[in-house]
Amino acid sequence: MSGPSGQEMKVRQAGERLERAVRGTRRALFWERVWPRLWWPLGVAGAFVVVSWLGLWSLLPASGRMAGTIVFALAFIVATIPALAVRYPSRRAALRVLDRDADAAGPASLADPASALSDAQALGAHDPASRALWALHQRRAAEAVARLRARLPRPLTAEYDHFGLRGALVVALVAAAFIAGPERGRRLALAFDWRGQAAADGAAARVDGWIDPPAYTRLPPVMLDLTRVGTREVSAPAGSVLVLRSAGGAMRDVAVSGGLAARPAAQPAGEGISESRYTVEGPGAVARDTGAGQAVLTIAAIPDKPPVIAFAAPPEASRRGGLTIAFRAGDDHGVVSAQGAVSLPGEDAEQALVPPPVIALPLPRAGEAEQELRTTADLAAHPWAGATVLLTLVARDGGGQEGRSEALEVKLPQRAFANPLAKALVEQRRNLVFRPHDWRDVRLALRALAIAPDVFTPESGVYLGLVTADRMLTGAESGVDLVAVADFLWNMALRIEDGDAADTERALRAAQRALQEAIDRNASADEIARLSQALREAMNRHLAEMARNQARNRDQAQARDGAQGRTVTPEELSAMIDRMERMAREGDMAGAERLLQQLNDILNNMRMAQGAPSAGAQAGEAGRALRSLDDMIRNQQRLRDDTYRQNGEASEGGGEAEGTGEGDLAGRQQALRDRLERLQRGLAGQGLEAEPGLGAAGRAMRDAQERLAEGDGEGAVDAQGRALEALLNGAQGLARQMRQAQQGEGGEPGARQPGGNEQDPLGRATGQRRWSDGDTRVPGADESAIVRARRILEELRRRLGDPARPAPERDYLERLLRRE
Repeated sequence: MSGPSGQEMKVRQAGERLERAVRGTRRALFWERVWPRLWWPLGVAGAFVVVSWLGLWSLLPASGRMAGTIVFALAFIVATIPALAVRYPSRRAALRVLDRDADAAGPASLADPASALSDAQALGAHDPASRALWALHQRRAAEAVARLRARLPRPLTAEYDHFGLRGALVVALVAAAFIAGPERGRRLALAFDWRGQAAADGAAARVDGWIDPPAYTRLPPVMLDLTRVGTREVSAPAGSVLVLRSAGGAMRDVAVSGGLAARPAAQPAGEGISESRYTVEGPGAVARDTGAGQAVLTIAAIPDKPPVIAFAAPPEASRRGGLTIAFRAGDDHGVVSAQGAVSLPGEDAEQALVPPPVIALPLPRAGEAEQELRTTADLAAHPWAGATVLLTLVARDGGGQEGRSEALEVKLPQRAFANPLAKALVEQRRNLVFRPHDWRDVRLALRALAIAPDVFTPESGVYLGLVTADRMLTGAESGVDLVAVADFLWNMALRIEDGDAADTERALRAAQRALQEAIDRNASADEIARLSQALREAMNRHLAEMARNQARNRDQAQARDGAQGRTVTPEELSAMIDRMERMAREGDMAGAERLLQQLNDILNNMRMAQGAPSAGAQAGEAGRALRSLDDMIRNQQRLRDDTYRQNGEASEGGGEAEGTGEGDLAGRQQALRDRLERLQRGLAGQGLEAEPGLGAAGRAMRDAQERLAEGDGEGAVDAQGRALEALLNGAQGLARQMRQAQQGEGGEPGARQPGGNEQDPLGRATGQRRWSDGDTRVPGADESAIVRARRILEELRRRLGDPARPAPERDYLERLLRRE
């Protein structure tokens, strides 16, 4: 037998290709028929998922969830029946589709090629002409089939879904998935939770957690994310409060372990809200079963270190009688109080009649590392003034921890009294305070001072005061009575020394203490305003009395004025009180306390300046010397001009009037030289250092005088130029001495005065310029950012814990508060 011909091979290959196209077309036809019917069960399933992810099952009881799930299941089954009833397309249907696609593709040599290739020759099988014609037909059909391809599915869903509901379902699925977040699996499982307990709350209910650090740390709350599966770590200061709050029953899925001690809630959380609080005493962990896994947060407790405080330099007594203390202090969360503790060495402290003074120290700024600070304390009025004591610096933080420095032996400064009787009274007061058992010696001294009142105490009030003190000592029965005598002696010494200014100063100090106590206890705004007004009035009365005292002693006042680099006006002090009152009203008690301390330092400097006029006298003498030097420089410049002019005229005129003119010039130069020598002697008498420039100016003046006497006009001009330069150098040196005297008199380091070391809103030093009169307010300059931040955080937390708020809003609030 011979093999198949080439024609038969082509027909067989075309037949195989046709069969593949028929199988593909039948599958495509089946998909086109079943896909529109599958949308019904898929839509039911999608609606079930949307309802679950939106958390609607949590709003139904167990029976409602059961009924809803059964309804969705029945709907799914019913919707699936039309899809199951679809029959698989036949071969003939596939051939018709292939023929139709071939005809639609364009004109062909043969119609219906797929069906034609499948046909068989019915007649003329034995006729050669018929067989040749059939072979040609088969060849053309094979060629046409070679160009056929299996049809791709054409679901044509839009013909069934006229309203585009399938797109709405897709959008709803995406939105619901975003809302459910990590709880998608838990919310789906809730539909099949048919327990009688309302456990459904766990899906929509959320557990909000945060850690509140102690208020003194000034740290923001740490938001906890209890929805993300996995283990994460957070840190918080020891003593922080862990708060867990839930609006449903999800709290039962939370477990707390480790160093987290339960504590009672501060106040009821609200209806339908459960809240638990724990104190972070050590490392601990919080775990929650999210349904999709465990969300674990490990909490590391950061220990609170005690504050550190130490002397930066030995304490020094200033010229005004204050004690300047330089120290370093710091704490990891800020120092809340610092003071200097004073004690007597040995057992003498137990015999003292009054307790030792307590020196208030400025606090380092919160949020910064260890800082170096200075303060000047006014202890001159304290009964311990003048005693040798042990001084220890003590700092405390908000957690109650204490840090102490080493104890240094210092002598407390005391006020200098000019009146001999006042000095004697203060000395007896000190004897009475430190040796109360020797009160009879004090009484004997007072009686000695009262001898010959017409000679030693001509004022009747002073004599009556001595007699009264004698009787008070005689009738004293306890330590309290002796303290009253000591206070009486001090007030009497002040009245003798200062007059009525002592009373106004006591009233001013009392007003300051009252305002300080009100700030410390966070008093109301009305009370702060009332006490601020009382302080303002007391300050004005005291300043007026000081002005009257200065008018009675004009020379001393002028000496002090020469020592002050800047005058503090009552308007500036009143502006400080206004700013302090505004800070207290807005809740910035720390800022108000700092301003009150600055005001206290200024008033201390004003009072202490009255007892130490020596530096002021030096500065006043230096100021007068500078004015005299300025006049001499102008006269020397005029004399040099006259010498130069007369020397030129003499050269042109042949020297006719040379002798007379140079004689007058030499006399003027001699007068300037004598004036400079008197000035130098006056400066030396005031204790000021000799300026080399002034000595050089005197020598140059003598040289100019000699050259004028010799008729050497050109040489005299050169010598007068050197004298001018030396006078300028001497004036600069004298100005430096005056500034040093001013700093020694009123510029103790750390003593801040308005306009002295202030800065403008851009951080530039203002020097003597005033950028504000007290009424101008720079935004944020005197407001507490801590108060505002805590108020905002409390409001955000309150809204987050409100179950009635929409879920998107709660999610947004959580993102605001979350701290990654």
